[in-house]
Amino acid sequence: MRRPPPSPVPFCVALAAAALGLAGCKSAQQSRPEPAATFTPVVRSAEAGLEARLWVISNQSGLLPAVFRDYHPPAALGAQADTWRQNGLRVLEVPIDRLDEVRAALPTIGPLHREWLGLLPEWVEVVKGSRIEAERLVQLDDGVVRLGPGALRLLARCWTTPSVGAQPDGSPAGAVLRVEIMPELMMQSDRGDEPLQRLLSGEPVHSGPGVRGVAFQRMLLRLVSGGQNAIVIVPEDPSAAWEADAPNRPESGLDSRRDQPAFGPQAPVLPTLGELMLTSLAQPETVGDARVIVVLVPIVPDRFELLPR
Repeated sequence: MRRPPPSPVPFCVALAAAALGLAGCKSAQQSRPEPAATFTPVVRSAEAGLEARLWVISNQSGLLPAVFRDYHPPAALGAQADTWRQNGLRVLEVPIDRLDEVRAALPTIGPLHREWLGLLPEWVEVVKGSRIEAERLVQLDDGVVRLGPGALRLLARCWTTPSVGAQPDGSPAGAVLRVEIMPELMMQSDRGDEPLQRLLSGEPVHSGPGVRGVAFQRMLLRLVSGGQNAIVIVPEDPSAAWEADAPNRPESGLDSRRDQPAFGPQAPVLPTLGELMLTSLAQPETVGDARVIVVLVPIVPDRFELLPR
């Protein structure tokens, strides 16, 4: 019997309000009760696939370096991790058994969101970020483009494949989970390629399952997981230094550029793709710094089976 297709993890109205609006009105120094997590009831005994968790946090100066300094991008990503960093998204590997410790160090806002997605043979929306109501300039790693109107989101797909060679105990070859992640701008209209050609010449528009807009294929991530580490995506200013000896500076490039002395007319402050999608920094009417940390937890079976039992 086929399982129903997985539902997306929505950046829902309540969560969006907390992340991109109401969060800025709260002082980061206020004490908060431990947030309750929301769960999707599933039977996980023999499952494989992805679990998605969203942590909405109130950022403070020095917080992200202190919490994530010891974690690094998956080595297999190579230059692709730097491409994501330049677009305002840092992709980190965090051991699954340390996720609770990391979350406890972050000042979370509102309920935690946690949902089981399972195997995703086709592109599925796992995080819906900010909505762009009108065209606006965005700083990408290769230049400035106009995006919108539409909604930014993260898509993912994953499937199991056999690992190479026998296990250390001599048992048959096990399994690994292959994961692909890609940002997309979901367009509000059906006027296909027209806005694409005008905004992002060279970036293709997909009309296949799960992809209905400007797909940032140049940012496509491909990962192979054995199930020990979670994939953590942190929205952050590309120029912010997380090294232990880095000088004390604002977390956001938007804030640091606003603090510069004014000499003549000031150029508009442009958010990166990650800042626009997963933070409140690009919302001029919002006070404060709310961000969404995306955690994708791979669940990998002990062995690979071509056909289900």
